[in-house]
Amino acid sequence: MKTAMMTMVLILGLAVAAQDKPVKEPGELMTARNAYLAEQAKVTEKYLATLEAIKKKLGAAGRIDDAIVIKAEIDKLQKASEVELAEPGSDKAVGKWLLRYVINYERLYDIKSDGTFTYKGGNEDDSGSWASQKDGSLLLTFSKAANVERWTRKGKTYNIENWDSAAAMEAGGKPKLTGTATKAK
Repeated sequence: MKTAMMTMVLILGLAVAAQDKPVKEPGELMTARNAYLAEQAKVTEKYLATLEAIKKKLGAAGRIDDAIVIKAEIDKLQKASEVELAEPGSDKAVGKWLLRYVINYERLYDIKSDGTFTYKGGNEDDSGSWASQKDGSLLLTFSKAANVERWTRKGKTYNIENWDSAAAMEAGGKPKLTGTATKAK
């Protein structure tokens, strides 16, 4: 009986203590979330294409009422996507960006609406996934390298912080590199 009571007190104490501390997300969670969001975007895009084809087929067959129902479903999905993209920073991030690190090194990034990105710079290239964070910044996770980058919006540009790993970032370590990204022309 005492052991059960002590266990309950310990669990309650841990729960209360956990509420007082901000929760740090492990790098593995961020990587998994970014991969999930990228895959989810691909499925949604495929579903929308299928619905468009069905709508056209129904319209051509004279089934206008059914085509209108399909159109409503398409609109609903597109509005949901717009809400997701309305997270701070994410809708403005899609496109090509020239990133200049303070060490005089440049990369050209292509941030895609499906939650993925590619870059080219010097003799290297890579790809990965990105996601909007609660604070409005973007977190980029690379496919080949273990690096992560946080892009924080500043007017029409992004301040860039690059770490060797998500664990280094989560531990509060200083970024390995910093820089600025401007919209490429």
